[in-house]
Amino acid sequence: MISYKFIKFTNKFTRLTPLIILFLLSVFLIFNWFKAGYIYGGGDVGLQTYNPQRTLENARFIWWEAIAPGTPIPQGLTALPFHFIFSKLQLLGFTSLHIQASLFFLILLSMGYGMYWLILSIFDVKSRWYGLIGALFYMINPYMMIQVWHRFVHSTFFLAAALPFLVLFWIKWLKSTKPIWLLLFLIVNLLATYLYGTIAYILTIWILLFLITAASVFLPWQGRKFLVVGLIKLTIGFLFWFLTNIWWLIPVFSVNPAILSEQHKSEESLFTLINIGRQSIIPYSLQMINPFYLFYQSELGDSYKNILVRIIPWVFVGTILLGLIRALKKERFAFWGVIFLVILFLAKGAAPPFSYPYIFGFKHLFFLGVLRNPFEKIGILLPLLGTILFIFGIVFLKDYLSKKINPLIAKIIIIILVLIILSFNWPMFLSQPFGKPNEPGYVKVPDWYKQADQWIYQDNGVDYFRNPEKILHLPLALGEGISYKWEYGYSGLESSDLLFTSLPSISHGFNIARLDDSLKALSLMFFEPYNKNPEKILAILQNFNVRYIVLHRDVNWLGGDLYNPKDAENVLNNLDFLKKAQKFGDLQIYKVPDEYFKPKIYLGSNFQLIYPSDTGKVWPYLLGNDQLMITPIGSQIDGQLFNKASQIIIFPNQSFIYPKTTFVQQVANQILADEGTLNLLLSQNIRVKPILVQNGEIGPEELNNKLIETTKKIIKILKSEQSLKMSLMDDYERELKSIFSSNLHDSRLLLYINEKDISLIFQIHLAVIEKLKNGVDSEIKVKLENIYNLLQDQLIKNNFIPQHPLNLEAPENVDSQKVFKFNIPTKAKYEMLMTEEIDGLDKFDLSINGKVEKKFWQNQNNILSLGDDDFELGFSELAYNVLPSSNLALPFDTLAKFGTVSVVGDSIKIEPQGQFGYIENLISKAKGGDIYRISFEILPQNASGFYFQLVQDTDNIDKSGQRSYQLNEFIDLTNAKNSWQSLRFTLLPLRLTTQQAAVRFVIASGGQLPPPAILIKNLRIEKVLNGDIVLRSILAESEQTNEGGEVISIERKSPIFYQGKVNVKNKTFLIFSETFHPGWKLKLTDGQNTFYPQKHYLSNLYGNAYYLENIGSFDFSLEFKPQKLVNFGVIVAAVSYLSLLVIVLFSKIKR
Repeated sequence: MISYKFIKFTNKFTRLTPLIILFLLSVFLIFNWFKAGYIYGGGDVGLQTYNPQRTLENARFIWWEAIAPGTPIPQGLTALPFHFIFSKLQLLGFTSLHIQASLFFLILLSMGYGMYWLILSIFDVKSRWYGLIGALFYMINPYMMIQVWHRFVHSTFFLAAALPFLVLFWIKWLKSTKPIWLLLFLIVNLLATYLYGTIAYILTIWILLFLITAASVFLPWQGRKFLVVGLIKLTIGFLFWFLTNIWWLIPVFSVNPAILSEQHKSEESLFTLINIGRQSIIPYSLQMINPFYLFYQSELGDSYKNILVRIIPWVFVGTILLGLIRALKKERFAFWGVIFLVILFLAKGAAPPFSYPYIFGFKHLFFLGVLRNPFEKIGILLPLLGTILFIFGIVFLKDYLSKKINPLIAKIIIIILVLIILSFNWPMFLSQPFGKPNEPGYVKVPDWYKQADQWIYQDNGVDYFRNPEKILHLPLALGEGISYKWEYGYSGLESSDLLFTSLPSISHGFNIARLDDSLKALSLMFFEPYNKNPEKILAILQNFNVRYIVLHRDVNWLGGDLYNPKDAENVLNNLDFLKKAQKFGDLQIYKVPDEYFKPKIYLGSNFQLIYPSDTGKVWPYLLGNDQLMITPIGSQIDGQLFNKASQIIIFPNQSFIYPKTTFVQQVANQILADEGTLNLLLSQNIRVKPILVQNGEIGPEELNNKLIETTKKIIKILKSEQSLKMSLMDDYERELKSIFSSNLHDSRLLLYINEKDISLIFQIHLAVIEKLKNGVDSEIKVKLENIYNLLQDQLIKNNFIPQHPLNLEAPENVDSQKVFKFNIPTKAKYEMLMTEEIDGLDKFDLSINGKVEKKFWQNQNNILSLGDDDFELGFSELAYNVLPSSNLALPFDTLAKFGTVSVVGDSIKIEPQGQFGYIENLISKAKGGDIYRISFEILPQNASGFYFQLVQDTDNIDKSGQRSYQLNEFIDLTNAKNSWQSLRFTLLPLRLTTQQAAVRFVIASGGQLPPPAILIKNLRIEKVLNGDIVLRSILAESEQTNEGGEVISIERKSPIFYQGKVNVKNKTFLIFSETFHPGWKLKLTDGQNTFYPQKHYLSNLYGNAYYLENIGSFDFSLEFKPQKLVNFGVIVAAVSYLSLLVIVLFSKIKR
């Protein structure tokens, strides 16, 4: 009896041993990763596990109020199950460290256990040790180490953990008549819903499930009956998946209907696809390695550059390929090999071979843009399928070695083989896969953040439901990321919405053009030169419903558009309407007192009409008065508004640079006289051809080739015989239509070639067509007229030429004009304003709808007035010469220099001292947004080229002293042949917060003998006039009303529902200081009647304004209606789960 019990215990322990090993391994890894006692964070996910309760509060609703001034984030719904579970742990006292460690432990354990059971279901149930080997390989392989843990994308964590279970239950659903397997599949899907935070993973999962279903039907073919059954089960499975996920699917695709297309343009997707393809070639895809992180950047250590280490992955690749061959030979398992090959093809993306189908699909199917990084989105299936084939290979090796040697030695060899393979992923065992060798990825949030948040909550946050208000964080990140100088640093998603739970935080941009422009204005108001007007600062704080300002002295502000917190502190300390409240560590809190604070919902009658542009930024606030700003949405124009507004401010719809006419004619004449000049015209296009190929810019490359070919063709038409002209013109017209059908003005080609150069090319086309009209028969002349009109219309439409002819007289040093297009909403007299100072001039030539007028400008509060003019309703076009400033280049003997530098006559000679030498010219009075034109002559002496650098006081300098330049370009002089060369180029605008800038010419030694040198002469540095023109009309006879009524009470019920009482005395606007969205609906009731105001405008360039035309006292409610989609979806999902559960129970009872 004892012997039997012992044997029974031993058998049970043997069966459980693999699971115990996986459990202990997970415990070991977690202990090793978290032994320092810190959480990990940063990157695209920020601090996801820092405060699950806060994130749960946000994710419950489509509208995320905490990320002020609010935005819809329907994808956040997918995080609800995860944050619900971990918020309960937080309530039990789990810290952020415990929560993150628990999450990672569950992810590891799920990966191991899921793959273990999947292997057992595919192979003999007795092969438990094969299940353990498969689980170990799936948990610890290069893809998991790099793409999952190192990349630190939480949705990928959940996908990696859920995949084995999803595949296991789906296979059992296909093979069995029991609906319990479909229910288990859906339960796993629910627990792992977070994975759909990456929308592309919908395709990832269903591509795999479709392939498994198809393979199970066709490999081997079992007759039409099995095909029908397979299709039915696939349909039922997908239908239940859709119904049980409808609670987040409908909001995501209805609130953000263009989520698959607007986030990425086709050209951008192609660019990413091609460049990722270079890193996912077949050898790297087979090894499941991303070489960018592992080899090029060495983010997991330099050991991976060792040739012996780099051989190790080929051990498991060889085993997988062996397993692939064995699987394909066995009818029962062949489909695993076929699916692996299909996924390998998809994961490699545009890498050869067979890259064309991928590229073709991305060109013509916009929704494929979500798979623009296929190694990340599809490649995660490689470890799953590779593990299955790896076990096939291991089984074969073990059987083969057992026969050839003996079973014991075979097992020892297999164990050694597995250990060698696992050793390649040593960072997962010996340190941690996050961060870099010298930057471990730890995050230690300073205690003063919690102290500051608690102080704000105690000071006023407890009244938030009755008096909603916001915190402004300065310096304000204009993008979504930020960097802090905490103990271990932090670089990633700006997370003030998690760190400050007392009130919503205005802390970063949204990648939404109109909203980001308003936030940029809010940020720049505290920076030179805009901070000189306290009234404007107060007005914009009130418009954004700001109660507190938190100044972050711990922000790493260099390298972007942030400004020095010390500069902001000086401004804040001198504002009379701010109270310096409390200081906690590196955080200084300021408070707006009640007498200056403006509530979130209020009434306003005195207003101005603002028609902003994408480049307006801070100027609407500076040019306008302190009244409410109202902007019609789209073509929505209400005639009543013009009678009641105090003024109208109109920004240009579009602006562009246009080569001056005399310059165009000069180039055209040269080409017609000497065809060899054509190559000079196309020099930029020819120069960038290899660059476009090298950078994987397929779309821009094709477009550039078409530009070159059509330009050559128009000259060929000019030179051709009369009989050939018509067919050549047909080809030319077809190619023109192809060029403009690809949305030329928005093409990435303009990142490589200046729009002015493209404009010049097409104007040469027009000039040649004009010449062609002479001396041809009537049929050809009509054809030429049609082509001319087609080209001219497309150039006007794409903003390459003005609609009206420009007759501006331009000095010799001016080669272009800046053109502005306006849509005038009402006939009136408008004052023309400039947003940039005109250097050294008291009068200014301005083209107004083709008529040139001389304007004398006046400086009014740092805004230049060019006088006024009458403008009719509709389209208007203004233009001016792009004037250069005086030469800002300093005398050569006063330049900053390093190396052997000497003045030789009218030139300066630069030779390296050691590794390099340079000269540096400080630019006088440089400021953010300035554009400079550089021209000089250069003579290389034994030099292949030089580096041109733009140095700014906002450049980031890392710990090693390396500076991050906005521009650091090598200028190739290999064709100069030791003769003087003239160079001229225009720089990109300086960073917005730059206050000092310099240009630097650098020569590197390169170990050459004799040492290289360059001589420079005739250096000119000119600031280029680039300001916008804005139109302003003061409506002196407008019907201004002093009082429209008052909001008596406000109560915030939730982030998507407000209610209160309002007394309306006159027609007025109800302002709701939350980001504009048509889903916000206002309802008014007076006890008997209900009104739904339909006139919904943009307020203060970002918020909501409702025009109230009913007089009286009302109860009001503001509700974000799309939230009802979630409520509907939850009901449908619950009914679907319950229905399937009933089916499962009924089937069990029936059996």
